[in-house]
Amino acid sequence: MVGQREAPPKSRRASVPLKTFFARVVRTAQISPLMRRITIGEGDMAEFVSAGPDQFITLIFPRPGQERPAITRDLHWEAFRAMPDDIRPHARNYTVRRHRPERAEVDVDFVIHG
Repeated sequence: MVGQREAPPKSRRASVPLKTFFARVVRTAQISPLMRRITIGEGDMAEFVSAGPDQFITLIFPRPGQERPAITRDLHWEAFRAMPDDIRPHARNYTVRRHRPERAEVDVDFVIHG
């Protein structure tokens, strides 16, 4: 007879609101044929605090026809995932290339595909 332990029950972390910043693209620069640097600023970016090298942020883009994404400041991932497909904005993770707190800006590099 082989004994097998039961796996401990998985615990779910409490849902924590995401720190949400509303901002705009303030500049773009083509830094190579397939790479564009996007500078994000204005809005709430004066409140952004860098967590250091290799920090990632989730950029949430409005859907076509939306002026801004259909989210609120108290956004939780569970609520985001539960949004209907035709309303839920597109979201992607990116690494912060540079943070300039004195200008309330961050740079993010985008690879241009096809």
